[in-house]
Amino acid sequence: MCYVYDFSLNDLLAPKVKRTVTILSGIMNYLHFRKQRLDMTMGHQERFVNTLSPTAQLPLGHIIPYCSVTTETHYPL
Repeated sequence: MCYVYDFSLNDLLAPKVKRTVTILSGIMNYLHFRKQRLDMTMGHQERFVNTLSPTAQLPLGHIIPYCSVTTETHYPL
């Protein structure tokens, strides 16, 4: 893991080799992590949409057959 807590303008104006390698390694690790998570998230999203597609075509009455309107009963305090 690359932890760079004190990144400053001096790192850009007067770079040191070891520190620059550490910073670039951290950036590359983050980009790899981001790509991995995006691929996994897109896979979950596609499966979710494919699962919902047949259900979305049904009328609402078939999904919730026993839903009815009820009236509220008011009780004295």
